Amino acid sequence: MPSISRRNLLASSVAVGGTIGVGGLLPASLLPDTLAMWRTLLRTIPSHTANPSVTDSHVVAARKDLQASIDRAQQTWDRVSDKETASSNLPAFGDPGRNITSAQDYLTNAERATGWDAIVDIRLGMMHAGRAIGGARLALDKATGEQLADQAREIQQAIANTRQRITYTVGDPQVDLARLYWVERWLGRAKLNSYRNGTFVGQDTPITKYDPEDTINTWGTHLQARRQRADAARHYKELRATLDERSIPGRDLTAHVRDVDDQILADTRDRMLSPQESERSQETIRALPAGPHRTIRSIVLSYIQNTNLATPNGLYAGLPLYRTVRNAESLLKGRAFDALENDIPLDADADRVPAAILDRTKARGLTLLRERIRTAVDRPLLSLLIEEGHRLIQSGDTELGRDSVDNPRARAYTNYRLAVEYLDDVETITAQIDQPS
Repeated sequence: MPSISRRNLLASSVAVGGTIGVGGLLPASLLPDTLAMWRTLLRTIPSHTANPSVTDSHVVAARKDLQASIDRAQQTWDRVSDKETASSNLPAFGDPGRNITSAQDYLTNAERATGWDAIVDIRLGMMHAGRAIGGARLALDKATGEQLADQAREIQQAIANTRQRITYTVGDPQVDLARLYWVERWLGRAKLNSYRNGTFVGQDTPITKYDPEDTINTWGTHLQARRQRADAARHYKELRATLDERSIPGRDLTAHVRDVDDQILADTRDRMLSPQESERSQETIRALPAGPHRTIRSIVLSYIQNTNLATPNGLYAGLPLYRTVRNAESLLKGRAFDALENDIPLDADADRVPAAILDRTKARGLTLLRERIRTAVDRPLLSLLIEEGHRLIQSGDTELGRDSVDNPRARAYTNYRLAVEYLDDVETITAQIDQPS
């Protein structure tokens, strides 16, 4: 009986769909490119979420708030006698009847959900309830810019009052600082939504002139802002109650948070490019031959240009912890960009990223991600910062499956490599915040 060569055996395995066995036998460097890419995609990304803990009583109160807003929207819409004509004169997204139905659907979802999932549905429901009120008031000729400006001022004052009550007195920094982060994040989002469409951030005087679309949108964002502020106030109240129940001596970390914020902000700003530096970098990249080398450097440059400092204006004034976490994420990205920019394992003339490098880089990222997830079990702030590394690995998989873009492998490699560098450093940066001396 003639012997079967290893080459023929492998070829026949591929022909009949036996790729799983082949993928497990050989390193990626010896596999055909399609198999190497198949194995790369097969490496499962562990699930990870860093959502806030939300109590059942918090959810119950939020559901009641949404129901009251739906009732208000329905009562306002009921005052319109010719609903068909009114609806035809409104923008399609502002139809009160449809928005009331959507708000009710979200309330139904929230009644089935628990915790953070319920709060997400409730906030979306509030947007639709607000749009319904705005559309109905337009139909009744009762919507004015002055009224919306007064609402904005009222919401912003409520936000300011809530901020004034926040202190950084905590029991367990690694747990309580993460809860304070969510309080500040929701207050920041509430202030953003208190402006017209979230566009005019930082204006001292609310807008008083609105077209119909803006009127409807603003009613929606205003109701969302009220809910977000209420969520923040409730979360903070429950944090304080928890500290009292624990009977743990409190530590005032105000000075610590501000010091860390200053350090991280300074380091992050050092990595940002001036317009002149950015233009010079673009010229250098444009001079490279077309291929993965240029694609990777282009992506890195665009990420650096878009790195978001959390203090572009006064929106986050008084929210040092939220600003610190956002800037820590920017700093981690910046360090990842530096590492990738200085060590791209490709020749300028290479036509694609070698499959072995792609597979090895993703594997390293997944190993780091699993290690960080295990470490973050009792460190919610670390869990928050891990999210970006998790997202980068997922983005790598997405890019690898895109046939409509140039150099998908280079794009995938860039995301995997950035994830590796980001996750390699994330615990050190987090420790600066949640492990005060």
